[in-house]
Order: sequence, then C-alpha cells, then structure tokens
Amino acid sequence: MDIKQIREDELENLLELYKYLHSEENYTAPNNKIKMIWKEIQNNSSIKIFVIEANNKIVSSCVLYIFPNLTRDARPHALIENVITHPNYRRHGYAKSLLNFVINYSKKKNCYKIMLLSSKNRIEAHKLYENVGFDKDKKYGFSLYFD
Repeated sequence: MDIKQIREDELENLLELYKYLHSEENYTAPNNKIKMIWKEIQNNSSIKIFVIEANNKIVSSCVLYIFPNLTRDARPHALIENVITHPNYRRHGYAKSLLNFVINYSKKKNCYKIMLLSSKNRIEAHKLYENVGFDKDKKYGFSLYFD
C-alpha cells in the first residue's frame, strides 16, 4: 500500500471520498470557498493530508495537523482528523496502514503526542484506533460545535 501526501490537483477525488465522511454535506464540486480553503491547506506546512489510492482513486485519507508547542520541551503535538475509507475498501487494512504511517510521521517530527477524536457511535472505528495504539481512557475529549 503506497501512502502519499495528496497532490494539489486531487481535490475533487478527495471530495468524492468525503461524501462518506459526512453524508449530510454536499461535496459535489469545489465551490469558491472550498477552493480558497484548499489553497490555504496547500500553503500550510503544519497541515498534511495523506491518502491511499486504489484503482486510480483515493480510497482512504486522513488529515494530520502538527502544532508548535511551548511545553514538553517545546516539542510539537499532532491531531488526526477526517479519517475515512471508502465503504467498498473497508476492513482491508487501508485505514490501519494510514494511521500507522501518520503515527510514525509524527514521531519523526518529534511530536510528544498524537490525538484524535471520534464520534461515540463509531464503535468499529474505535476498535481500529485502539489496535494502532490509541488509548480511549487516557484523557477525555470535549467538543463544542457552533451553528
């Protein structure tokens, strides 16, 4: 499985996969707002989107944010977001490979920790996260959503 950082010209392929991430959102074609954010992401060295391709399409992806930090001997910390694998490719090791890759990438960047949040109802995903080393009992995660 080849894992790579997404290319600038792969936005539409990523949006196609994101249809399975938040089904209530419309990801058909990149509008001006999406294009502006995409450019911002591409220009931000602290944001990495990693993908796995199969059959000439992106089938698994996650976003890795690396944050500078003044504590922990000034070591950065990382956050994983938007972990998604196309339904037809689930349970084949794509997400596990991707997560192991970003964990190792974060270690190489000298991060002192890596975190992710997951919806409570995603039990299968929780098993995956625990299998790659995440500990759901180590800390509490809190979210506050805005309209």
